[in-house]
Amino acid sequence: MQVDEAGNTVIDATSSASLNEGIGSPPGFPNARLVNIAYVAMVVLGVIFIAAMVLFLFRRKLIYENAFFRAFTVFLVPAAYVAILCGWIVTETGRLPWIVYGLMTVEQGISNVPVASVVFSLFLIVALYALLSAIALRLVFNAIRKGPVLVQEENDVAA
Repeated sequence: MQVDEAGNTVIDATSSASLNEGIGSPPGFPNARLVNIAYVAMVVLGVIFIAAMVLFLFRRKLIYENAFFRAFTVFLVPAAYVAILCGWIVTETGRLPWIVYGLMTVEQGISNVPVASVVFSLFLIVALYALLSAIALRLVFNAIRKGPVLVQEENDVAA
């Protein structure tokens, strides 16, 4: 019995024992539809970001004159996070079932960490992000309450 480069068993007609499917190879393939959808979403969002930046660079007054463009730029903030998540989905699901192609499967790479440690770490990370979010929101609301700073131009002072 032989194993090819992808880890699949090559069927040897001389032995009935060689009919075992994929001895030493991981079962299954990546979810191609999910990877494709995430990749296309990531690319489309990237093109939208580039188009918005080009539009802003060549027509700077547009952001002040056009209410639709201002609303559109607000949409771009969460869209950036969606693009990052899509990239993560492409990276993580597209490489399955391998961690290192042909050398190490995901099953072999699982750490022997107790569930309590994982839950505690997750809790700490969520608490840290909640604290940072609260601080950021407080700073934003304080800046909004203060209002804009009025600056006098030199021409107004001379008159």
